[in-house]
Amino acid sequence: MSGGFGRHGSSDAAIEAARLSKAVGRPVLVQWSRADELRGAPNRAQMDACIEAALDASGRIVAWRSEVWTNPYAYNGPVRHGWDPAQRDAMMAGRNAIPAYDLGATEVQLHVAPGKVRTGALRSLGASPNVFAIESFIDELAREVGVDPIEYRLRHTRDARLRRVLETVGDRSGWKVAQRGNGRGMGVACALYRATYVAEVAEVSVDAEGNVRLERVWCAVDAGHIVHPDGARSQVEEAVQMAASWTLIEELPARDGEVLAASWKDYPIARCTDAPRSIDVAFTGDDRTPSSGLGEPPVVPVAPAIANAVFDACGTRVRRLPIRLRAAAPATPGDPRP
Repeated sequence: MSGGFGRHGSSDAAIEAARLSKAVGRPVLVQWSRADELRGAPNRAQMDACIEAALDASGRIVAWRSEVWTNPYAYNGPVRHGWDPAQRDAMMAGRNAIPAYDLGATEVQLHVAPGKVRTGALRSLGASPNVFAIESFIDELAREVGVDPIEYRLRHTRDARLRRVLETVGDRSGWKVAQRGNGRGMGVACALYRATYVAEVAEVSVDAEGNVRLERVWCAVDAGHIVHPDGARSQVEEAVQMAASWTLIEELPARDGEVLAASWKDYPIARCTDAPRSIDVAFTGDDRTPSSGLGEPPVVPVAPAIANAVFDACGTRVRRLPIRLRAAAPATPGDPRP
């Protein structure tokens, strides 16, 4: 049904109802509880990424290598378009694994293996976690060579549409003149996702105890011809809210392949009080360019924009989501690996 966000392809309750009805020879009602849903439904795939780059004397990226370990984003079922399961899994998990920049020699390795818990589709599939890794590392390289993060991205692309969204979001956010320090910072990230260009700037505050709050977000989006501006703007705003929730709050408790969550207390999501004060949206496309999608692209750069803003605010580089600056020690990665 509309708004399912990934549960369209996993009809667990309906299959159970059909089997039970056949067994007893009469209609039955099957209703999953919240605990059933949290413990039995598919979850977002986990991802680990290892990235390295080579720079020339000017700081320009001349070689890029990444290796990604993740889980399937597809539900068990028929494979469409005549693909075999391996092709399908690579297409879904590998979205945006290749950076949208001019990087010289590039090598990307993708490993897809079953996870310890059941996995399936979540909005943007592998694009959001892949772009989190890529855009975080691009930001780290920019800081390493002492170049402004937006300028560093512009140096690595000749794509006029990508340049336009980056320049627009920089101007609208006051990037060059914004006040930093005292636990406040700004971060940028961008993506080209299924013919839609998105660049976002996030402003965060980090208190003395390591609590991160998303204060404001600026978005520049080129989705070609915009048919319904109000609807398009709403789509971008709610995408930012959803992705901010999984970036800062959402974490599924699990142990030895068993999901432990039984309620929203165990698996919290963002509330109205967690929303940023403002979300500024600007569309940079033109009416001559065919319309492209807006359902998924705006979620993709949110996590790295927030993570890069955290670094700007307090000097801590985030390499794991959700962001937990007060954690005693980083979690041990590796679940996606065979």
